[in-house]
Amino acid sequence: MKKEIHYHFVGNAATGDDLQEIRSLKWDEGIVACTRHTWVWPLYCQLKMRGWPVSFSYELKEGAVNIIHGEVARWQLKASDINRYFIVGVRADFRPFPYGHYEIVQNKRYAGGRRIYMPLFSQPGLIARDPGRGEQVVNICIAGRLQNSIEFSRLQKDLQNIGCRFVFKGEGEWQDMCDVDVLLGIRSFSKRPYHSKPPTKLLNAWHAGIPFLGGYDSAYTQVGEPGKNYFQVSSYEELIGVVRLLQEDKSLYQMIVENGQSAAFAYTTGKITEMWEHFLETKVCPDFIKWRDGRDLRVVPKIKSLVFELFEQKIRGYGRYCTWSGVKG
Repeated sequence: MKKEIHYHFVGNAATGDDLQEIRSLKWDEGIVACTRHTWVWPLYCQLKMRGWPVSFSYELKEGAVNIIHGEVARWQLKASDINRYFIVGVRADFRPFPYGHYEIVQNKRYAGGRRIYMPLFSQPGLIARDPGRGEQVVNICIAGRLQNSIEFSRLQKDLQNIGCRFVFKGEGEWQDMCDVDVLLGIRSFSKRPYHSKPPTKLLNAWHAGIPFLGGYDSAYTQVGEPGKNYFQVSSYEELIGVVRLLQEDKSLYQMIVENGQSAAFAYTTGKITEMWEHFLETKVCPDFIKWRDGRDLRVVPKIKSLVFELFEQKIRGYGRYCTWSGVKG
């Protein structure tokens, strides 16, 4: 059935990226593209490699299944377009996008009905930790954007006092974990669950063979087990305490790494692609054919069009413009 239907991916035009370059990138080259066109480029690339009929552009396509980030869709769509296009919207870190035929969510808390949970792909081109580093605990890393993590100036000083070094990896460096001994994914020192966030940082640590110290994000507990395959901390003192513990207990370090690598088998790039293929073949394809042939008699799309016109276009009138860059994780 997949050969009968075209799958069209809509990127974020605000990035200004050259479409031909984006289309031709190989998986390991998509280090930045996977974030600037978050969700859509990784899936486009994986399905393309598997022979699915796909395309990628900055505009929606009639007669195809359109897969698009919700914030991009908001600035492309008019109310009349809700019935014109078949849309699989991606919520990501933002507010719900209930106007498509399906909505992809990255946290299991929001799954149900036509809201489908999917884990985000791990980092393309990921370079695992160098096994030659053994169980040493020296380089403590944050990979991402600092505004999404704890303040680090105090941490940098205190890590030096216990023989460690703070390492920050920004855009274009997220894939290189070869020199990282511990990866941090703490948004705040609290027990706030951050229900809008995915477990991506934890999955990257598992795949790279690195112990992970995370906060109380609900996404982490949905896929991992604190104390078994990652550490959960809610205070600065706990963070420093765990780092010290890993320095002193080499067997604990190795246990966390091995348990994480075992858990990672369920979240490989291949496994996540298979989840998408199953969803597209069993859910999206039959619904798209019914919609295309005029046999979808639900009044829901009409209601969605009205809501979109009354709510979304009013917000658009305030002068906002889609300049987000699709921050990952």
